[in-house]
Amino acid sequence: MPGAPLNVDAYVWDVAVLAANGALLHLPRASAVYEEQPEELSATLRFTLPNVLTTQGPMRELVRAGTPFYLSVVERGPRGAPEVNVASAALAGSAWDPASGGTPGGFAGGQGRVELMRGTIIEVEEATDTIDLVVMGHDALFTLLKHDIDLYVPAGQSFAEALAGLVAAWGIELGRVDGPEAILGGNTWRGQEAGKVLGDLLAEAVGEGAGQFVLRTTGNALEIVAPGTNTPTYHLAPGQGAGVTSYAVSIAELVQEVTVMVEVDPPKPDKKDDDTDDGGDVANEYPQGDSGRPAPTQLVTSRSSDAGFNGARRMVYATNKYAKGSADLEAQAMLAEHGFPDWRFEHTTVDVPFVRKWDRIYISDDLVDSPFFVTGVTHNISDGTMRLTLMTPEDFARKGQQQLLAAQVAKLRGQEEAAESGFGKLGSGAGAGAIQKLRAAAQSQMGKPYVWASDGGRSDFSGNAAGYDCSGFVAYMSNKLGAPGLPAFTDSIASVTTLIATNSTEGAQPGDVVLYWDGGATQREAQYPHVAMYLEGSAVLESGGSVKPSGVGVGHILTGYPRYEIRRYPPLAKALQGGGKDVGELAKAIGA
Repeated sequence: MPGAPLNVDAYVWDVAVLAANGALLHLPRASAVYEEQPEELSATLRFTLPNVLTTQGPMRELVRAGTPFYLSVVERGPRGAPEVNVASAALAGSAWDPASGGTPGGFAGGQGRVELMRGTIIEVEEATDTIDLVVMGHDALFTLLKHDIDLYVPAGQSFAEALAGLVAAWGIELGRVDGPEAILGGNTWRGQEAGKVLGDLLAEAVGEGAGQFVLRTTGNALEIVAPGTNTPTYHLAPGQGAGVTSYAVSIAELVQEVTVMVEVDPPKPDKKDDDTDDGGDVANEYPQGDSGRPAPTQLVTSRSSDAGFNGARRMVYATNKYAKGSADLEAQAMLAEHGFPDWRFEHTTVDVPFVRKWDRIYISDDLVDSPFFVTGVTHNISDGTMRLTLMTPEDFARKGQQQLLAAQVAKLRGQEEAAESGFGKLGSGAGAGAIQKLRAAAQSQMGKPYVWASDGGRSDFSGNAAGYDCSGFVAYMSNKLGAPGLPAFTDSIASVTTLIATNSTEGAQPGDVVLYWDGGATQREAQYPHVAMYLEGSAVLESGGSVKPSGVGVGHILTGYPRYEIRRYPPLAKALQGGGKDVGELAKAIGA
């Protein structure tokens, strides 16, 4: 929907430097460009100045590498009145100390000033065939991102607490922080660049389902903002600020399908009683220990794009049975990133100084009539124009899904590596008896199809149901194991269970329920669209979810939902600890 009307004549840019003598120098706007570009955290200011003689000496002596600068937007006076701040290479009347926390003065009338950027001149170029100085400056992040720091984040610490520790070690001012609200798994960084540490923390928070957040600076402060939360939302329309929209679309890198494969153990050879070679000896055909022959593979699942275009077919390999879950998530992440056409939108129009990177903006013209996210902006201060690099809300959502899946892949691989090495291997450890009970109870139902709203687990606990939906299967299992009464509806299950952990298996026991939350995004009437039963490691028993084809089976705990919760149903926990049916009795009852 349309946003705020534009009044681009109400503001004027001001570039000022703090000269070596302590005076604030307002620079002539001969040529200046302020940029916040995609894939770059640091903002850039580029400007060209005449090397003129000022009352304080040659310009080259006042604008040197290492000189602090300030970029601001100043409100004009009433229409027809002079600008509040007229840049003319005249020195401000008094010195100003940035450490005082105040704002540089020197503006006639002293009204409406907003500082957008504060930084340091990094490069100055001069040649003998010109009188101009070419100057480039960056905000504080340019240098701070390269600082090496040590940081320890214990498991269970919130992102906010970890960020406070990082800011203290980093020595940067913190401004607006919209989030994320997440509990982290713990990590240690030694001699790592601060930018990488912050990126790792944000990526982990995203993997915990905390939503999308981006970095930028305003003034001298680091901000972590939720994209598109700007106020106002500017609406560029014909005759009201709209300029020229251009777009390019490409399917050159589009991926149509991703197949997930797993390496399996080779078939054991059939041993013969004689030494003859009749060509049918499997041992001769597939010699054991032949490292040159690749291991046989087996299809796990296949994921396809629904974009409607022909594209490349890619393959992801799980190197062992424990890696199936992360390989499937990797396939989903690949499709989220490459499964759709690559759209690139740009819009050039009159300059609106307060449009920032990751703002939401609405554009109506002959080509588009829709909202966009600003992924990059170039303000040409000299000619009063701006160029926007834009992303559609659909592409933005897919980018967020890809980031979430990529973070979950990394997390799940850690769990799989632990399982492969023997830690948490199914059927071992203190919970082995409970796992055997769960497997025995589920054995006769394995492979049955997912059937939404089936009687299975609701009115039919006989084990003869044709299929189950997710909550019906979990209710059936609880009843089978000697703990009847668990509701067959996900939100109701949440109301009768105790929360153990969120986005973590710490403290989980075999038989705990795993509830997946998306706040009603998938099913309007349900906060929790899916439920499974926890085994151990990254394995769950479920109907649907990650089991392909959709039905009853052993799946992996991460399925792409923003959050999962480990919850305990006390009667079931008691039954699995020995108060319910004996595993031998269960196995005998179902013929296992």
